[in-house]
Amino acid sequence: MDHHRTGRITGPGLLAAALMAGMLSSPAPAAEGGPQLQNETPPAQGSMDLLRWAAPFGEPPTLDPAKGADNSIYLVNYNICDTMLKLNPDYSQSPGLAESWEYGPDHLSLTFRVRQGVSFSDGSPLTAEDVHFSLARHMDPELASLYRSTVFPNVESVAVSGPDSVTVTFRRPDEMFLNSMATPAGIILKKDFVEASGSAYGSPQNGQICTGAYRIEQWNSGANVVLAANPHYWDADNQPHAQKIDLQFVSDSVALTQALLSGALDGSYEIPPSAIAPLGAAPGTLYYGPSPQMFHLYPVAPGPMADPRMRQAFSMLIDRETIADKVYHGSASANYAMVPPVLWNGEALPVLQASYDRIRAGMRYDVEAARQLIDQIPDRPDRLTLVTLTGNEQMRLAATLLQQLAAEVGIDLTIKEIMPAQNATYFFDANARAGVDLIMNQGYSVAPDELYYPSRVVLPEGVFNLARYDNPEVARLLYGARAEFDAARRAEIFVEAQEIYEPAQVIIPIANMHEVLYLREGLTGAVTSYAYLFSSSLARIGPQ
Repeated sequence: MDHHRTGRITGPGLLAAALMAGMLSSPAPAAEGGPQLQNETPPAQGSMDLLRWAAPFGEPPTLDPAKGADNSIYLVNYNICDTMLKLNPDYSQSPGLAESWEYGPDHLSLTFRVRQGVSFSDGSPLTAEDVHFSLARHMDPELASLYRSTVFPNVESVAVSGPDSVTVTFRRPDEMFLNSMATPAGIILKKDFVEASGSAYGSPQNGQICTGAYRIEQWNSGANVVLAANPHYWDADNQPHAQKIDLQFVSDSVALTQALLSGALDGSYEIPPSAIAPLGAAPGTLYYGPSPQMFHLYPVAPGPMADPRMRQAFSMLIDRETIADKVYHGSASANYAMVPPVLWNGEALPVLQASYDRIRAGMRYDVEAARQLIDQIPDRPDRLTLVTLTGNEQMRLAATLLQQLAAEVGIDLTIKEIMPAQNATYFFDANARAGVDLIMNQGYSVAPDELYYPSRVVLPEGVFNLARYDNPEVARLLYGARAEFDAARRAEIFVEAQEIYEPAQVIIPIANMHEVLYLREGLTGAVTSYAYLFSSSLARIGPQ
C-alpha cells in the first residue's frame, strides 16, 4: 500500500523534534558504548530430542542455492548441506568438503582435493563428479545463477581431474573465487538427485539431499520444516546436539516475540529491535554478534536519482547515529560505506580503516546543505517514490523520518510498502521498479571479502547496480584487485576504487546491524555472529 504524506514540520531540527514527541520508542537499556559483541556462546554439553526454532524470514521459496538470495533458503540449506570451505563464527574459513587445495602457476588454476569418506543423507557417497556438477552448474547461462557474474566471471572451466580432485581453470587470476567457496556458490549437491528432480528440485515436494548435519524429514508448506539428524554425517567433531529441529515459519515480529516469551520456541536469530526490551527481561538470554548486515538506500535509475547530486543530497538527510541508536534500539552502529568493518581483511586493517575514516569525514547530516545541492539541479524533481517492506518497523520509522526531511528540501516523497515476498522482484525485474526512485532495504555480503559486495553493486554487470553506475576506472581497479593475491596490495587497490565510488553514493549507507539472538534458559553452543546463516549453526545448539 502507498503512504503519501504532504504535511510538513519546518526546520532542520525535525529528527530531534520527532524523537522528543515520542515518534520513536525508547531504546532498551544497553551497556555504555553499546552491547558487547561476541562470535559464539560456550559449547553445548549434552543432547536433546527436539529444538524448536524460528525461521523469521518465512518459508523458503526454493532450496536451489543458485536461485534464491533469501535468508530462509540459507538457514535451511546450511543445516542440511555443506560447502567446499567452512565459514567459522569469527568469519575466518577452514576446510569443508574441500580437504585441501592448491593453486597452479600464476594462479590460473585451483585444484581441490575432495574429502573422502563423506556420504549424502541417503547414504550414497560424495564423488568428485558431484563437486564438478555443483560448481559448473553456476556457469550455465540457462540456469541464470545469482553467482554466475559475481563468483564465476573469470572461470574458464571446471573439470574432474582425478578420483578425488576437481580443478578450476581461470581466464585471469581471481582471489575472490576461493573466498566465495563458503557461500551458496560452494554448496555441493547430489548430482543424480538434482537431475532426477527436474523443475521440482528444491521445492517442498522434492526438497534437498546433501551431506550436512541434518536431512529434511518433513516440509509442511506454510507452517514448518522438520529436520532430523543425518545418520551419515561425516564430521565427528560437529555432530548435532538436537536429534530433530522444528523450524517454524514465523515472519511476524509480534508473533515471534510472543512465542519466545511463552516458551513455544527455544530461540531465534534476527530478533527485531522492538523485541529487545521484553526479551531482555525474560529468563533466557539475548546475545549480540558482529554482522555484515547493512541498512541502506538503493537509488534507482533511470530517473532523478541517476544524478549523483541527488544521491549525495539524500545522504545528507540521514542522521545515521540517531537511527542506529533510536530506531535500532542500540542493536546497530552508524555505517558510512558499502563495506562495513566486519568484512575487512585483518592483514590490511590500517589501510582499510584510514580509507573508511576519510569517507566518513566527507559525509554529514546537513539538511541545509542538501537543500542547496538539490537547488543546483536545473530539472530538480518535486516528487519521488520510496519502496520499503511492509511489517518492518525500522524501515517504517526511518522512511517516515526521511519523508519529512525530504519535505524540508521541497520534495514530496511517497512511501510505497511492498510485501516481503515481492522484495526480490524489485531487485531482479526492472519492470517492477518502473516509477520507483529509491528502495530502502537491507543487504549483506555472503563472502568474507571486501571485494564481494561492491562487485555486485558498482560494476556494470553487478546484479544490484540499480543506479546503473558505470565508471571505467572503478571497474579497472576492482578487476585488478581481484587478480591480486597479496592482501596489503589488494587493499590499496580496493581503497583507491572505494574512494571514487563512495562519494557517488551508488548505495546510500545508513547503519550496520548487529546480529541479535535469543536462547531460552539452559541452552548454549550457538554461533552469535552473522556467520550462523552460512554454517551448520543449529547443529551446535544444545543443553549447557
